Amino acid sequence: MHLRSGDTIPCEVERIDEKGVTLKTPLSDVTFVPHEKIQSVELIATTDSPRLNKTKRERLLTLPRMQKDSPPTHLICSTNGDFLRGRILEMDSTRLRVEVRLEARDIPRERVAQIIWLHPEELAGQKVSPTAAASARAMRVQTLRAPDDRLTFVAQKLEHNTLSGLSDILGPCKADLAGVDELLFGAFIDQSASKLAYHLWKLHYAAEPKFTQGGAPAGGLTGMESPLVGQPAFAFNLDLLDGRQFKLADHKGRLIVLDFWATWCGPCTQSMPLIDGVVREFAGQQVELIAVNLEEQPEQIKSMLERHKLKVAVALDRDGVVAAKYNVTAIPQTVVIDREGKVARLFVGGGQNTADSLRKALQELSVAKPAPAATP
Repeated sequence: MHLRSGDTIPCEVERIDEKGVTLKTPLSDVTFVPHEKIQSVELIATTDSPRLNKTKRERLLTLPRMQKDSPPTHLICSTNGDFLRGRILEMDSTRLRVEVRLEARDIPRERVAQIIWLHPEELAGQKVSPTAAASARAMRVQTLRAPDDRLTFVAQKLEHNTLSGLSDILGPCKADLAGVDELLFGAFIDQSASKLAYHLWKLHYAAEPKFTQGGAPAGGLTGMESPLVGQPAFAFNLDLLDGRQFKLADHKGRLIVLDFWATWCGPCTQSMPLIDGVVREFAGQQVELIAVNLEEQPEQIKSMLERHKLKVAVALDRDGVVAAKYNVTAIPQTVVIDREGKVARLFVGGGQNTADSLRKALQELSVAKPAPAATP
């Protein structure tokens, strides 16, 4: 077990409930640790913390708008390297019960390798650990004998070469200073702990896009103003509203129009029929519209589409990661990806002028030919 203070406790985890973790440890008679003091537990011995590529890690640690009032509290890593974000309800010797998007799921415990705690107060930028708060006026020390061997306690007595004191988790403890590589005091304990591998797994809020009333001015914008234009489009996989999946890499060779929107954005709902109409003008020319919804529930989206009698393919950007990669700070935003998989145009705003600018862009891109190969 890894504590938020940086301590590592060798133990056997017996169960988890709404209050904390019940365990057995050879270090003391302590049998229980509350959730607010825990950073992670390893149910199957590993040599390092879980590793993910940057994109998957960002997706896991981004808190969607729809979950702000009930953020996930745990990140569960399976034995095969898969991750699940949710709220642990309980765990015993045979199963882990976790709530994911208001639905309870049972997972065999033997498939769970590690659990990382996601503390909600860290989202608000609070950095005072429960250990520091409880002993702010006491002489807290932390002994380091190896990168993963840390013990934090309130120092009470130094006799010969032995420092003894009281740990708020383990109770009475002592350390032979002859075997200590480093000794930390007070605030330096929390600073050091914050850099440890398991402590870098912290949720952050998804970006809050604004909506813009304006669109392209009369005469049109070229859509070439964004620094993303000419760059490879960010590759992504998203679930579609109808249950299928959209994988951008599978659509290379087609012109893809991404319309970033939300049901609460009036200009988005006004602009979408215009964007859809323009794309339909290019039927048979391998032009495809994907309306990328920002962090809303399927029922909410379906209701809006039915009300406006729209039939478009909607991709669910549940945590806003895809929108962030395309620099969506205001919606509606329309991105055109060319047949080679590069961002060809980017328009911010809606309205008829934007639709006209999109039409002109698609006309140019539809007839454009790929650059000839260089002669050796």
